Amino acid sequence: MATMKALYQEAWGDATDVFKFGPVPALGEPAADQVKVAVRAASLNPIDVKRADGFANKAGYADEALPLLIGYDVAGVVTAVGSDVTRFAVGDAVYGDIIRMSIANRMGGTVAEAVLVDADLLAKKPEALSFAAAAALPVAILTAVDSFDTVKLAPGEKLLITAG
Repeated sequence: MATMKALYQEAWGDATDVFKFGPVPALGEPAADQVKVAVRAASLNPIDVKRADGFANKAGYADEALPLLIGYDVAGVVTAVGSDVTRFAVGDAVYGDIIRMSIANRMGGTVAEAVLVDADLLAKKPEALSFAAAAALPVAILTAVDSFDTVKLAPGEKLLITAG
């Protein structure tokens, strides 16, 4: 069986105890609406650590089963495209997050050599952004946008987000 290296967990608990890095089954080809990305950078977020102890299950967000692949944010290079994908081509530098896809499909796994991603969750990486900087943005940006939606700012109002 072909393998790739990834960050994963096989038990619930504290992330420092249950996260492992090593071989996992290699990915297949992308579905019609997906792209396969060779990961150049990925980031970890507080949700990754919370997820380690079964947070999503306890909170009723998901029904996750072990083993889990870790990580939602990714930046890398497209290595294959599904038959319905027209926005990306092999060789494109992209970034995005797979959190919506992960919750729906019980997966994760951007801290890996490669990842399969729904094409609508990715954008082309700006040339001025490094892969590391691009991988640090998606979940943080979505969290900030959700905050704006939650507090319902009026035009002209300001919001300070500390430690953002």
